[in-house]
Amino acid sequence: MPLRLRSWLLAATMAMVATAVRAADDAPVGTLWVSLQASASIGGVIADRNDILQCRPVAGEPSCEWSLVFDGSDVGLQVGIASFDALESGQLLMVLNDGQQLPGLSEPTTQRDVVLFTPTHLGDTTTGVWSQFLDGDRFPSRQWDGIALDTDGTLLLSPPRSGGGPPLFGVRDEDIIRCRPSATDPSGVIVNCTYEVFFDTSILQVGSGVNLQDFDLGGDRSLVFVSAGRLGLPANEPGEDLLRYAGPYPPQGPGGLSIYLRGATAGLDGVVIGGVSFAPGADLDGDGIPDTVDDCPNVTNPDQGDADADGQGDACDVCPHIVGGTPEAFTVSKLDLAFPGGAGGLNDKVKKLKAFVSLERPFDLTRGDEMHVMLRHAVGPEGIVFDAGTEAGDNHWRQVIGRPSSYVLQPLRVPGGGLRRATLKSVGGSRHKLTLQSVPLSLHELPIPPGKQLRATLEISTDAFTGACYEQLLRCTGSGRRQSCR
Repeated sequence: MPLRLRSWLLAATMAMVATAVRAADDAPVGTLWVSLQASASIGGVIADRNDILQCRPVAGEPSCEWSLVFDGSDVGLQVGIASFDALESGQLLMVLNDGQQLPGLSEPTTQRDVVLFTPTHLGDTTTGVWSQFLDGDRFPSRQWDGIALDTDGTLLLSPPRSGGGPPLFGVRDEDIIRCRPSATDPSGVIVNCTYEVFFDTSILQVGSGVNLQDFDLGGDRSLVFVSAGRLGLPANEPGEDLLRYAGPYPPQGPGGLSIYLRGATAGLDGVVIGGVSFAPGADLDGDGIPDTVDDCPNVTNPDQGDADADGQGDACDVCPHIVGGTPEAFTVSKLDLAFPGGAGGLNDKVKKLKAFVSLERPFDLTRGDEMHVMLRHAVGPEGIVFDAGTEAGDNHWRQVIGRPSSYVLQPLRVPGGGLRRATLKSVGGSRHKLTLQSVPLSLHELPIPPGKQLRATLEISTDAFTGACYEQLLRCTGSGRRQSCR
């Protein structure tokens, strides 16, 4: 059976997904599964250390609705769960705290093994079958604190406290290594690995001895983890709070760390988490697209639009029409949003946008260049507010006579477009002034909540997805029927 079956029906029966709760860095908090290092009552649910609980965030509150998703005693599990990973197939990979004979296996498992549980039913009554996934007694292995299966089928593992040793000399218990299976037995059990470092926390200046206990990768490749220490990490309650790393692999330097979920407010006050994993079928932004296939897992975009086909959706791509684009600054001096019929009414529009930008590269909107303007929420999961543009060679623009690189939109030639009026005129040298107004029914995700920023993006690009990209963050005031953003 493939490890990551696209069994969305099974996943849907096991996990409910939430989106409205926010982490400290405004990343949406998804439905999580956790195991505990000791028996406890969480949100009225009694759990032992061989159980797995579901934390379903409550919309608009920093708390969780708790339920039991895996009852270890129902399936013969007598020892605690050291770490686990919930796969999209609904299966569970586990490392156990101690050795025991699991039902259906020919030999007792040890702390160095990884076992696979394939459920037929989860919840208060758990049923399913056990199988061995990795035999850690047949090659150099460890009792792994953390475990996750990456999308390429390799295992990500974190060593136990002071558990580097051969063949992991130099690897700390805060680090994560990758195990590339190099040999399997006739039944498909992994019996050897090639190890390589995946996540070296010393680059982030995380202190020695912090001990990363368990972790999981989100759909956006951010890392959510629980640690046993504080040194070099954001202020946290060890073993209780969940932290998040959002950045490149391997890390390039300090930064990218934040609090993901405060355990005390979620109902975990005084509790030590053993294992943590995103629930199967997780959909962090609530747009109906599972994170594993969502091209913007943290931003709502049910249409999965990807203009430049770079694998990153328009709603979260900093330069949606330029492959690998890096935005430069431009100045939006005025942005008025009007919705006289109320947000989502029949007459919502960009009443006026005025901006100034330096366009160093020669361009011609009447021939091979395009202009695109997008307004987006700077932080998800809310997505695109306004998106409009023209295509190269579509005769939507005319050049102003006697004024080089100055253009006026011909609105009657823009069928179905979002622009009603637009001009892009030179005001001296490379400096240009952009003004535009949109047609009605062109705005979404309004009004902009107080304190939230809006990201304005301007692109002058080609149909080959090259060109220049500009952005500015704006804050909006007002509500009711009009907002002004600066």
